[in-house]
Amino acid sequence: MKVQVTEDTTVQAIHTLFANLATLRDLKPEDLLLPERQATYEKTLEETYAVIVSLEKVIDQLATELEYHQAHLEEPISDVRGILG
Repeated sequence: MKVQVTEDTTVQAIHTLFANLATLRDLKPEDLLLPERQATYEKTLEETYAVIVSLEKVIDQLATELEYHQAHLEEPISDVRGILG
């Protein structure tokens, strides 16, 4: 399944990642003994991994787009250099 890449959704995902990491950073092991904190931890952890997976897909798509543009720009120049060479 192809992920729709937009700058806004990507930036929002990065903000979510940092916010979730801050939430996890603030937790203490003893917090997990409280049921509501355990639930928050599990939900935050699951969401954070999902965000990372989606960002990995976005980065892969952006890398593919970069490679396409590089080839699109360099191939004609390479052909001309070959003819003039």
